Amino acid sequence: MRLAQILSMLPFAATLMLAQPQAIETYTAAIKLRSEDPQPHVLRGNVYKAMGQLPAAIADWQQAIHLGLQVPVVYNSLGAAFAELGEHQKAVDAYTRAIKLRLDDPEPYRSRAAAYSHLGRKNDAIDDLDYCLSLKPRYVDALLDRGLIYALSGQFARGIEDFDHALQLDPKNLKAYALRGRFRALSGNLQAALDDYNQAIGPSQTDPFVYLERGEVYAMLKKLPEALQDRDRAVQLKPDLPEAYIARGGSYHLMGQHEKGLADRTEAIRLNPQMADGWFARGSAYYLMGDFQKAESDLKEAVSLNPKSSEMNAVLAKAEARIHEAKPASQQQAPPAAIPVTIAPPSPPPPPKLAAKPVDAEKHHRKGRDLLQKGQHRAAIDELTEAIAAKPDLALAWNARGYAYLILRDYPSALKNFNQAIELNPKYANAYRNRAAARKAAGDAPGSAADLERAKQLERQLSP
Repeated sequence: MRLAQILSMLPFAATLMLAQPQAIETYTAAIKLRSEDPQPHVLRGNVYKAMGQLPAAIADWQQAIHLGLQVPVVYNSLGAAFAELGEHQKAVDAYTRAIKLRLDDPEPYRSRAAAYSHLGRKNDAIDDLDYCLSLKPRYVDALLDRGLIYALSGQFARGIEDFDHALQLDPKNLKAYALRGRFRALSGNLQAALDDYNQAIGPSQTDPFVYLERGEVYAMLKKLPEALQDRDRAVQLKPDLPEAYIARGGSYHLMGQHEKGLADRTEAIRLNPQMADGWFARGSAYYLMGDFQKAESDLKEAVSLNPKSSEMNAVLAKAEARIHEAKPASQQQAPPAAIPVTIAPPSPPPPPKLAAKPVDAEKHHRKGRDLLQKGQHRAAIDELTEAIAAKPDLALAWNARGYAYLILRDYPSALKNFNQAIELNPKYANAYRNRAAARKAAGDAPGSAADLERAKQLERQLSP
């Protein structure tokens, strides 16, 4: 009994002073001595968490709850572990229990908002962050979270308002500058975006993606040496990042240094041979250089990895057409000769086909939205296309795919998707806001204004 009593008073920080396997053995012994005491389960779960063994940690924390320990900290730990494992609905449930046990803590509201966002429940996420900020009005990270959700939903102006507020509270917040720069760039305000990235980078920035984003703005402003410098810095910061080599290769090609550009795209492929964008980037470079045979080979590989990409398929078709055009007339395929018709005996009926496994539209929809959150827009389009194929009336998926196209600046595709989302759900306020952004980017200012006004009307109707 003495061992269990000591453990019940031992703070978690002290347990980390022990070797982790030794701590596990100690708490396991305590559990055997006092099987009805939840505290050793909590402490052993904490050690499992520190060791990265999340399922074991979850099992211990759940056992502690089963034994009667109803405290917010255990539910918050459960929520964080479920979120890390990608089990976002379970994370929501755990955070909800934590909130019920203590209504005045802003943290579980913020954490639950992140889980809601992964589930595509943006309105619920916004509600949680609103309440979190009502409890802690100067909570900069919550402002950034809410701004990001607004901006990822196509509501750039509302997102930028939150980033502005965060910077008023914390003028040196590099993340706030980077986020505001990203969405100012997507709104077409390139010079303001560049100013933000200059603030975000400063002397201490070590995130390669911030350099890649500023490099993209420089490239759009036709400042090619500056773009190359940023992309080179991203390579230096993370030499195993394929995206950095793809981007730097693009700069080299734009500056006429094609050997260096091809070398960078080749390195991206070496780092991740399963990344379709690497093959597509090199194949596109070969195509622009007029080497259509090599372009065809790379583009076929890209399409095999991402067969649903309309852009990759279109460039491959162009390469194949150029190869066909270059062939002498004698080598071009002649039309097939007429084949004599013969009457064959009737064939036996084909065996019955097995029913295809039904496609889970919601699963693809959730995965697509998760990919959107991570900035993997092309992969998100593929998942959302699967969702739409399985459930063509899923307006949420049409809207999400439209947003992915919007971010990729494919405005015609974005508009088609937003149109379909609105046709399926004429009261879909967020789809109107997204279509407003796409129309504005495509140069249709009157249409954009009309959509924005319609979104506001719908939101007013939904307000209590």
